[in-house]
Amino acid sequence: MKRLFLIAMSAFVLSMLVAPGPASAKNTTRRFNLPEHGALEITVPASWEEKVNQPTGGYPPTITLTSKGRERMQMMITPLWSMTQKQGFNNPDRLQKILERDGRDMLPGSVEGKVAVKEIKRKEGNLFYFTLTNKEPKAGEYSHATRAELGTGGLLLSVVILTDTEDSKELRTALEALKGARQVTGNR
Repeated sequence: MKRLFLIAMSAFVLSMLVAPGPASAKNTTRRFNLPEHGALEITVPASWEEKVNQPTGGYPPTITLTSKGRERMQMMITPLWSMTQKQGFNNPDRLQKILERDGRDMLPGSVEGKVAVKEIKRKEGNLFYFTLTNKEPKAGEYSHATRAELGTGGLLLSVVILTDTEDSKELRTALEALKGARQVTGNR
């Protein structure tokens, strides 16, 4: 009887390790309409809450996605487009320059002594990002900020991801979601 109990307990523990439980989130593709520029599609955990701040006058919205897991995370995406149809608006060189400038501006309030821009390969343009640690976070503030830029279609996605740890699971999930972000135009 004792042996049967041990086998049953072992099977239960093993099933808990390999079976998805309530903490494993299903993903869903969210679609955000952009005035006269189609839509932005991004696949994120279904549990993430969304809020869209749409200014008047045809200006780009800011999309805020917030995780509700154990690790706090807030991602703000502003899809930008060229008001003048400028060629190269979202090319990789420009994206890196934007991040380098933003990193220099953010550096004085951070723990790091330099900005290390990283690159993630995508099918359609690469994702560039860096993470800095807030030197003096106030109570309730996030301690890490990740700035990211990527181009998709005619859009430049300007992104800020706030987390409590430098390499949190939620940050990795957000970066993975950005890898698949895309502009959709027409009837696609």
